[in-house]
Amino acid sequence: MELNYDFEFQSIFPKAVWLVPECKRLLDEVGIAHNMKGNYVTAFVDPATVVALWREPAEFRATLIKAGWSTLPYEGEAAPDKAQFLIPKLLEIHAKVESRAYDAQATKYAVFALFRFTHQLTMGEVLGADGRPTCSPLTQQRMKDAPSDIGLRCQQGGYGHGVRPGKSCRCRACHAGAAGEAGRCRSQPAGARCPRLRPPADLKPVPYVAHSGAKLETSRRPAAGTFSP
Repeated sequence: MELNYDFEFQSIFPKAVWLVPECKRLLDEVGIAHNMKGNYVTAFVDPATVVALWREPAEFRATLIKAGWSTLPYEGEAAPDKAQFLIPKLLEIHAKVESRAYDAQATKYAVFALFRFTHQLTMGEVLGADGRPTCSPLTQQRMKDAPSDIGLRCQQGGYGHGVRPGKSCRCRACHAGAAGEAGRCRSQPAGARCPRLRPPADLKPVPYVAHSGAKLETSRRPAAGTFSP
């Protein structure tokens, strides 16, 4: 089974946030719109592809994130968890604006600090103490249910050299014979499993509400040049 590289654009702030009048007014004031380019990141549609990415070294995922690709699968607006997390935070900021505890600059900083944190959540950058990404229960279940017959990697063959469980690696560097097809693992007796094949890692993300390791600060004023819409 080959990996599916189809992708969609995943929103950072979901549309449900704009359905709350106070949140909409706050976001309009700082210049954040649901349909603006900066409110979306690229995400793979197939959760099995994302699970395979999490079996690769952290440096590989860091490169994807730097290029603007999420390391969580696309979920669209289906999961309510992100909105349930964001709306109380935005209402808290709105209340401080109404009470004059926040001026325009502090308001802008608070909203964009929340936006940056949510961007990190959407990219799969917010990790628990166990190194697993924070995500919604929907995404957690989809990744758990993803097919397990893809993503084995021959370490000698490099990225993209996929091997199904129980099948022989055909990498020239690992096996004797033409392209490894007629040979066996050079470091093991005939019929033994090649040690260069890595099994799938156990990936069990946790939902937003269950993650207590990430801290969000919204009360400090910004440094010069920080957080521009």
